[in-house]
Amino acid sequence: MHADEDPAVSGLAGQLATLAIAARCACGDSFCATFYAVADPPRPFPPGSDTLVLDPARGMINIDVGPEGTILKVEVLDRDDLKAVLDRMQPVV
Repeated sequence: MHADEDPAVSGLAGQLATLAIAARCACGDSFCATFYAVADPPRPFPPGSDTLVLDPARGMINIDVGPEGTILKVEVLDRDDLKAVLDRMQPVV
């Protein structure tokens, strides 16, 4: 789903204001700033989950949403500015 196609986006925006970082992606790719918003996220994501594809001016940002509308993961690629902030807040271990 794309952000401009889904009326539920406003509900996700409300979650973003208080979204906690439960874990960072540990893939080790230098361009990855992906993080999980829930501890021990289900893998694969449960049926009914969806991905909101954002269209940022730079990089790639996708938001994985569970069937109940809760943000599970925020995939951030090719955004060194966001990666630097996340590295300071919660370094990958």
